Amino acid sequence: MTNLIKSELQYNGGLFPKIPERASGQDTLLVTSDGIAKKVDDFLTTKDIRKGNYVKVVRVSTLPFLLNISFNVVSKNKPYEFTIFIDVEGCVENSILYYSNMKSYDLSESIKSSLAHVVTPLAKQYELTDNSFDYALYNKLTSEKYLLPQLGIKYSVLSADAEPSENAVDFIKDMSDATLNVRVEKHKVGEAEKLTDVTKELSILTQVVSGDSDLKTAINNLYESNRKEGYNKLEDIKKMIEFIYNLQKENIISDSCAEQNINSILEKMPIGNISINNLLKTDNTESENISSDKTLNELLPDENGEASNG
Repeated sequence: MTNLIKSELQYNGGLFPKIPERASGQDTLLVTSDGIAKKVDDFLTTKDIRKGNYVKVVRVSTLPFLLNISFNVVSKNKPYEFTIFIDVEGCVENSILYYSNMKSYDLSESIKSSLAHVVTPLAKQYELTDNSFDYALYNKLTSEKYLLPQLGIKYSVLSADAEPSENAVDFIKDMSDATLNVRVEKHKVGEAEKLTDVTKELSILTQVVSGDSDLKTAINNLYESNRKEGYNKLEDIKKMIEFIYNLQKENIISDSCAEQNINSILEKMPIGNISINNLLKTDNTESENISSDKTLNELLPDENGEASNG
């Protein structure tokens, strides 16, 4: 409990009262038997003292004071909590209010309660492992000046830190691996989304990136999807090669793997020795004349890297 009262002494003014001396860094108060206080200042006269019937002289410190405050608040990972550590500097702004209400309000608890109202909604936005909460907390609390009007106190925050509370430590250990896995999966999907805006290709590509499908199966799925959409055979081949190029570009498959698959497709097509770049760039209106009854699995290399002979 913080007490800013420096001294509290009996006072008997009599018929010729003496005005109490004042000291630097303190407010001097005269207090009646009913607890009514009056500040000793340059305008106080002996006549005022006689009328007031004062019985005590109280000295209240007006020098800055420091408080170390800590409390728990619920994180985004409810019900687990952050422990908040805050250093506060304050001083008495109204000594009469402080003296009159100090027995009704504990200074430390009042400041803690005031700050908790600021911190609580902020903490709910952050996970226990999110280091950016420290910066947000510090910026929020140090950017304002605070008042406790019931105690006549003004204060500011010097520093603010947060760490997971004791009851959250085991939870964080369990959460770390799961959180990492989630972030890895999000990254994989994010990489897939960069490659194409076409929904069906994104779906197939995501399966490759996440490891749910091998390349051969994925290209076959793309082939079947294209056929259902009514693409002609040349468009099928162009799209499949573009698909492989995208995987290669994002380093999802190696250069040699991309070359092997593209060459295997082209070698089986009855269109002669056509360059890959021309195939990707050309709109060939005669593509309907290309005839091949081979399935895509027959066009692609098997697990040993050899094309089927069909």
